[in-house]
Amino acid sequence: MPVFERTGFSSRLDQRMLQEVGNLLQSWRRQGIRPIPVSVNLSRKSLYEENYIRALEWVKKNYEIEDGEITLEILESVAFGNLERANGILERVRDMGYRISMDDFGSGYSSLNVLAGIQVDEVKFDKDFLLESAPDKKERNKLALKNVVKLAKDLQITTVAEGVEVQQDE
Repeated sequence: MPVFERTGFSSRLDQRMLQEVGNLLQSWRRQGIRPIPVSVNLSRKSLYEENYIRALEWVKKNYEIEDGEITLEILESVAFGNLERANGILERVRDMGYRISMDDFGSGYSSLNVLAGIQVDEVKFDKDFLLESAPDKKERNKLALKNVVKLAKDLQITTVAEGVEVQQDE
């Protein structure tokens, strides 16, 4: 991804994926299938590019996307350096009818300041954090997760646990 971001390819790839999802949702509607919400990963750089914001507007209009049908997944690094600027852009995108999800929270150096300050609809917890196998670390992770989930709920942010696929993973 760093090479893609340096060359500008990540933004073109993000726009292409957005168009493909728009086409898919429109195709479902034409077939009489009620679309389900679809998530699209978004590179950090794309969010700050005016061309991408225009692409969001274009896709919404041209594929007749209804509010909430597309969720854009960002990493919390989007907010590093300028939380106010990130929130301004995210608010603009949310006003268009897109949902925003913070992906992979709990991987690396997650920040409670970012969680409390960023304007997202959903936070997705990283599966590696959830599926820790060392018993002592697993218990600590569960306790931390329980409290971060409570904080997210208090902030009115939906939570999603990635990788929880069987009863034992809960």
